[in-house]
Amino acid sequence: MPSITVTGLNRAAEKYDPILRKLPFLVLGEELSKNSINLKEVTYKDTLIQFERKSGTSKPYAAGTIDYSDVGKMSERSLIVLPCYNAIKDHIMNYASKAVLNPTGDKVNNKTKDHPLEKEIIESHIRTIGEDIIDAMFHATRNTADKSPMGMLDGFFTQIATEIAALTISTANGNYATSGTLPVPSSDSYAFDRLFAWIRKAHPMLRKKPCTLYIAPDALLNAKDALVYQLGINRLDGYERFLPYLRQIADAPQLEIISTEALGSGSQLILTKPRTLDLGVNTKTDTQFVDVRNIFEDPNYVQFWSQWELGARINSLHEKEFFTNEQTNVATDMAGDYVS
Repeated sequence: MPSITVTGLNRAAEKYDPILRKLPFLVLGEELSKNSINLKEVTYKDTLIQFERKSGTSKPYAAGTIDYSDVGKMSERSLIVLPCYNAIKDHIMNYASKAVLNPTGDKVNNKTKDHPLEKEIIESHIRTIGEDIIDAMFHATRNTADKSPMGMLDGFFTQIATEIAALTISTANGNYATSGTLPVPSSDSYAFDRLFAWIRKAHPMLRKKPCTLYIAPDALLNAKDALVYQLGINRLDGYERFLPYLRQIADAPQLEIISTEALGSGSQLILTKPRTLDLGVNTKTDTQFVDVRNIFEDPNYVQFWSQWELGARINSLHEKEFFTNEQTNVATDMAGDYVS
């Protein structure tokens, strides 16, 4: 029976490399689009400089007294991408006794040694990397001692927690307000009432313009069920009426909702100007995104090595563009098919 040879794997890596380079972006692209997150290719650091105008500079004129005001102030938001990797190894003799068929249903040609799993192994490797990044982008904390995807970067929720501790995000700055949990309703409307009351606390320049609400799927379902109880209607009608009703009662006429598994579970809420979140990736650090090589004393072991750089940024924390609450979410593992 055929086996995956080292030379065969290297040939596959070379043959499929143009596809491999695109795969992380293809895997990430669809999910990031659903989450209204910008995907940026960054070489180490990208700095966004924002000019904030000072308000209240207009005054009544009186001859001989001129009171000059500041023009405004500059603020910087940096996106720094840091090294990450994925290393796996496989024993090529694992396939020596297996009868593997190619897509046409024919047995593998033992003369050419073309193995139908070569591309699948490498492609699956890349897709898992993309899924790991999706799992980590909100919840992770950069920590080289953490040997899991949750150590790759400081995710959006982690950055929010840091800014709350530093009081950059605070009630005084207008970009923070408590909401309480959005609980599973029991013939009550707490989850919906707390949600719309929290949105009303946001700056009117944020909620009355196009804005995006990030809410975990479980919290969103709780709020929808709470509205059903409040209105005394069936669940289907309540779900269909939820967004128009929320827009009206929260005074947020152009509100859109994003609720995906990447947000995990819990009652943490973010209200932002659309596309305020950036995810930075650099895959140009290797000649090939996936390097397949034999570096072990036992030549039957093959290593799959992938390396990239990753980071995240919230573009603005200004009250007119960003608003959050006091709750925290728990990550949901959505990558791959098994953990151990």
